[in-house]
Amino acid sequence: MRGHGMYHTRFASDVQLEMIAEELGIDPVEIRLRNAIKNPKPGKIYETLNKVHIATCGIEEGLEKVSESIIGKREKRRKK
Repeated sequence: MRGHGMYHTRFASDVQLEMIAEELGIDPVEIRLRNAIKNPKPGKIYETLNKVHIATCGIEEGLEKVSESIIGKREKRRKK
């Protein structure tokens, strides 16, 4: 589960992001990176719209690692 919220609402958000990315011709990972919560500066706390306080966030790094992993696996399958 990414972020806070219930599974079905996160799923709905992800499906919508996929649809928006496709319609705009943007890579699905790129649209998530553009909309990701940025890692707060040391000693700072990020407050979401619904008053959740976030002191650290590694979503950008996580998305990039998962994306690299998926791309690597796709390339391996193509070579077979």
